[in-house]
Amino acid sequence: MAQPQKTGLVVRVAPRENNAAQMVLEGPVDAHTFEQFQKASAELIGGGALWLVIDLRAMTYIASVGINYLINLRVQRRKAGGEVILVGPQPSVYKILKMLGLLEVLVVVPTLEEAWTRMRERIKTAGGNEKGDLPLIGED
Repeated sequence: MAQPQKTGLVVRVAPRENNAAQMVLEGPVDAHTFEQFQKASAELIGGGALWLVIDLRAMTYIASVGINYLINLRVQRRKAGGEVILVGPQPSVYKILKMLGLLEVLVVVPTLEEAWTRMRERIKTAGGNEKGDLPLIGED
């Protein structure tokens, strides 16, 4: 029996220590699948997640609604005292983010290991900081 073709978005989440969480997006983020992404991140945030690592290595496409949401999610987490780091977008997605100038606004790293290393540093640094006192734009 043939397997049904996978055309939708699969969202996997894993809460971690220190109010952190990891989210994996597999497939396209578009008008049809965006609600799944939004709902999963809202559940993580509702559960106390300030620090989000979003793995984009298996995301095949992102529409403007998904790009907007990533920007707003980072702004929202920063205002709450947290951060969002994106991991390994595929070349076509990376090209879109670069073309739109969003590599200046979003934190994008190549590996999960690098994302969690940076996140641990930011969590440690944030221990004594007031919410949102770190610059949003102009970070690497």
